[in-house]
Amino acid sequence: MKRTTRLFITVSSLLCLLIVGFIAHGTNRLQRQGTNDVSTDRGSKSSSHRIIKVPVILDGVEYQPNDLPDSASGRTFVLTLEDQEKGVIHGFSNYGQAVEFTMRAMAAKESNRVSQDAVTAATTCQSYSRFNKVRGDGGSDNLFVSLDPNSGFPQLYTNLDFNGWNNTISAVAAACNGYPTGIYSCRDFESNQTFTCEDPDRMLISSGTYVPDLEPYGFNNRTSSIKFGF
Repeated sequence: MKRTTRLFITVSSLLCLLIVGFIAHGTNRLQRQGTNDVSTDRGSKSSSHRIIKVPVILDGVEYQPNDLPDSASGRTFVLTLEDQEKGVIHGFSNYGQAVEFTMRAMAAKESNRVSQDAVTAATTCQSYSRFNKVRGDGGSDNLFVSLDPNSGFPQLYTNLDFNGWNNTISAVAAACNGYPTGIYSCRDFESNQTFTCEDPDRMLISSGTYVPDLEPYGFNNRTSSIKFGF
């Protein structure tokens, strides 16, 4: 075999090895990016990683945080002023039951304040709901929604894909407007598990409830859409 031919084969082999190496490196990089960006791309985080640190009254049965059974379908969690004072949260497998419970709780709050703290919260809260990125509500960046057409704020957000808001909400001050503030783990208020929605849970925060830290309720950094009501 001529020297020129051998040289050509050697160079070709080296080029092939370099191409294979670049392809492998690119594939691994994409895989790592896909793992790191799942909360941003899909608008949700796996429900298997949701950690609730307070007792949950699920479908009428109270569970301690570590005993809450897993579920492949989405659940609706409801936080009322009374539950907040007791250090618990209600959860429902059936959305209709969650709506009924929330409406009863808000009606009871209006007719009979559960405590002086509730009175204070109700008299100082606003017609808009406010959201903060920092646990303890100490961040300078806030997001607002309002049903008041004169407020200048949106009435809802089908997604939070702007200014770093997706999966970054840590505190909520729910509006005093007679409607619960709903935060959803998936975009577009999705309530079914799909390829783009791994964690279809939602949380209804009773009107006038102030939640400076969503961490105990398993919703810290887990909001991808927001709306009032049901």
